Amino acid sequence: MNSSPLSFIGKNADCISGAALCIAGILFFVESSNLPFGTLSAPDAGFFPRSLATALFIAGIVILMRSFSATPAMLDFTRRSWGVAMAIGVMLLYGALVERLGFLICTVGILFALLKAYGGLGWKLSLLIAVPSVVATYLGFVELGVPLPAGVLTRF
Repeated sequence: MNSSPLSFIGKNADCISGAALCIAGILFFVESSNLPFGTLSAPDAGFFPRSLATALFIAGIVILMRSFSATPAMLDFTRRSWGVAMAIGVMLLYGALVERLGFLICTVGILFALLKAYGGLGWKLSLLIAVPSVVATYLGFVELGVPLPAGVLTRF
C-alpha cells in the first residue's frame, strides 16, 4: 500500500485536527495553571487562558468523536490550502522572532506579507497600510503602558 502523507491527512483531517485541538487545549491549560483564576464575577489573569484552553479541549473532543462516526470526505489540497499552512508557519516564525527583532519590525513584516499574499495588494499599498497601522498600534499600546518588545531598536 503506497500512500502519501497528504493522502493520509486528507482522509483523516477531522481526527488529526480534533487531536491537535485537544493537545493544544491541554498544553494551554497546563501553561496557564500557575496564573490566578479569580471568580466569575471578578476574573483574574488565568481566567481567559484557562477558559479558552477548556473550550479548545471540548471542541477537540467533539471533532474527534464526530470523526469516528462520520464518513470522511477526501480533502482537496489547493493553492489556498497551502496558503493557510504558510500563514501558520509565518505566525510561528513571528512568535519566535518578536523578542529578538522587536514588535515594530516583526509586526510590519507579517502584516505586509499577509496584505501582499492574501490581500492581493501591491508592494506600495501593502507598505502604506502596514507601516502606519503598526506604528499607531505601537503608540496606542505604549500610551496604555503595555510593554512591547523593542528588539534591535533598543540600540536607537
